[in-house]
Amino acid sequence: MIPLDILYTPLDVAPVPKFDVDKFLIWCKDNGPVQDISNRKDASKQTDSKIYPWNIAYAKSAGYWRNDFTEQFPELAKYFSEAFGLADQDVGEIVLLPIKQGFSGLGFWHADPDEHGLRFYLANEDTEDSLLIRPTKEPHTERPKTVVNKVEHSPHVQDVEHVAKIISPQQAFFLNNVRAIHAVKTNKPDALRIAVIIGGLGPIANMRESLQELIVRSAEKYSDAAILWTPEQ
Repeated sequence: MIPLDILYTPLDVAPVPKFDVDKFLIWCKDNGPVQDISNRKDASKQTDSKIYPWNIAYAKSAGYWRNDFTEQFPELAKYFSEAFGLADQDVGEIVLLPIKQGFSGLGFWHADPDEHGLRFYLANEDTEDSLLIRPTKEPHTERPKTVVNKVEHSPHVQDVEHVAKIISPQQAFFLNNVRAIHAVKTNKPDALRIAVIIGGLGPIANMRESLQELIVRSAEKYSDAAILWTPEQ
């Protein structure tokens, strides 16, 4: 088994350190949201911010920390890379995703641009049936150029729909952006949920061996939660 065979798994890393959630949310509000997803090359014309569930802010982009994040949250800045055995210079982008308060229902189906698929939930009060995953029809080895970020049904993904099992309100996880698309579902509009994307690591084909081992080992450890890619029946 390799990471591409795994659509989703919690990751066996150190727990999220304590941090001031209220202060964090204020920082995100003051430094975001940035969410003009209509400009994404892989977004369909029917995708707009009204069905985008996150208030996005960047703690790090183009390899640089933004707006004193490291000074305000040194414990998180250190954790975001070191939890995966990475150095600060390895990580080019860190995207912070507090969910919009009052957002309800299903967001849009999509695959995120980063292929490594490393994620955290810093908080999650809405864990049941809240992350849905659909596998691609083909076992891609790189993120397909075919547009899959559509509201309507995509002919390039299977009809099967998986529900990710969130094992903890705070957890690290792997989310496959090469052989799957996903959508966020909000069942509790006022529930706190903060996701984090660790990006800027390049193609999954260049993933370092230690990360590959972490993802595969975690999928084996959390086999009751891991979702694997299988051919269409």
